[in-house]
Amino acid sequence: MAAPDRALRYALRRKRAGASPFSPLQVSAITAWLRVANSTVTGSGISSLPDVLNVNPAVQGTDAVRPALGTSANGLSLITGASGKVLTWPLAASNNGTSQWGIACHINTALAAGVRCVFGVRGGNGANVERFRLQVAADESVRAVVFIDDSNSRTGLTAASQIGDSTPQLLTVEFDGTQATEAAKLTITLDGAVKALTFTNEAGAGAIPATMTAATGNSLIGALNTGGSSQPFTGFIGPNIYIIGSKMAGATEGLLTAAARTALSGFERPT
Repeated sequence: MAAPDRALRYALRRKRAGASPFSPLQVSAITAWLRVANSTVTGSGISSLPDVLNVNPAVQGTDAVRPALGTSANGLSLITGASGKVLTWPLAASNNGTSQWGIACHINTALAAGVRCVFGVRGGNGANVERFRLQVAADESVRAVVFIDDSNSRTGLTAASQIGDSTPQLLTVEFDGTQATEAAKLTITLDGAVKALTFTNEAGAGAIPATMTAATGNSLIGALNTGGSSQPFTGFIGPNIYIIGSKMAGATEGLLTAAARTALSGFERPT
């Protein structure tokens, strides 16, 4: 089924249910929409996340690393992160840009010692060489690591005390390599508010590049590698994960407009 047909059927279902007329499909920059639906629950946890816009789901590597099913107070299905739990998702051409790319999702994290990984994209010379990583830290900061090449990476870091476990927040990371400065190339927002970033090199040297390393493997939700042993996420993600593949008309900071972030923040917001 073509994406416009899916969009129409989804809008009609929401209208019949008396729901808000907004749909994430209206945000033109979204190129993939991973959705934690009740129909994905099998056995002891979530077995796959369907992509509303494409045919490839996110799936667990083996039953041993299958995430448990979490439920928020308002009944939405969520990915619950824990040590050894990870989902992998094959990146398709339509959602795998390297000059304009981003992610948006609601998260609520049980902060622990160290830095926890929300989302990673592998690329370069091996299965665990990355091109992008989104993390949260015990001091309640958010960090996005952009890989310049296989040996060098640059981090944009928010101030401390930005995120916690008291309420879900819509987190977006928006990379636009066409911009002139590092601050314009990397945008992090929480519930629509753009956060000031400090830039530093996590590894090697160099500034935020115009183009990220091309991904050759899968994206990883909730961990850095399929074994899940390295800095696994704790807390929940969901019920929706959006991949951003282009810049919206009217966007001034990052790839999304302020109105789009506000609409996504309120859409099926967990409690």
